[in-house]
Amino acid sequence: MLVLHTFGTLALEIDGRPGSGSQSQKRKLALLAILAASGKQGVSRELTASLLWTESSTENARHSLAQLLYSLRQSLPTGAINGLGGNLSLDSSLVSSDVADFDRAIRAGDREAAAQLYRGPFLQGFHLSDATEFEDWRSAEAASRARQVVTVLQYLIREAKATGDSGTVLELLRRLASLEPLDSKVATSLMRALDAVGNRPGALQVAAIHESLVRTQLGAPPDRAVTSLVEDLRRKQSIIASPSPEG
Repeated sequence: MLVLHTFGTLALEIDGRPGSGSQSQKRKLALLAILAASGKQGVSRELTASLLWTESSTENARHSLAQLLYSLRQSLPTGAINGLGGNLSLDSSLVSSDVADFDRAIRAGDREAAAQLYRGPFLQGFHLSDATEFEDWRSAEAASRARQVVTVLQYLIREAKATGDSGTVLELLRRLASLEPLDSKVATSLMRALDAVGNRPGALQVAAIHESLVRTQLGAPPDRAVTSLVEDLRRKQSIIASPSPEG
């Protein structure tokens, strides 16, 4: 079974082992990622060629795509890449992918499955030289999936809070904070959840990291809600640490 991993590091897994040889070439993996993310409807040859060979002429890009498809098809199961109807698509029964499974889970409203499948940004750290359109496409696809998983996590957090499952709430808030590190509401929610389980130092560390990121990336001081909570937590900490007066 072939499995394409796109969330986090892009890789093709063959029978549970990482692919090697020609299948690991970057442009082949990029093509598989484009097809996997396009779903059943597929993507036109013209768009695919322009994404992968931005700097080439239309004719040269089409020729390069034809060569890449031929080479890739030699190493994949017959019929893995379909070209019917003018669009290229990936047969998910022959080459499965986490992004296709994620998209199906989102459409089906299976939030838990979607959250489990999302293990990092789409094609994180993957780049192609001389392919600016691919970079733009990758960024847009990554942003779209990130927004979807944020919505999923927010729903699951509300659900876990309603059932009183504090462990799950904390775990989900950690994940949400990693996706939304500049969001003060997420930061304070995580801080309160950590304090509630007795991890006040962890809560203060979350505040410190959040404050540093806000100052560095936004050039602004942290939200008052964060600083107020920090003051409250430190006050409670000092009260506990203070020795009791002698009778």
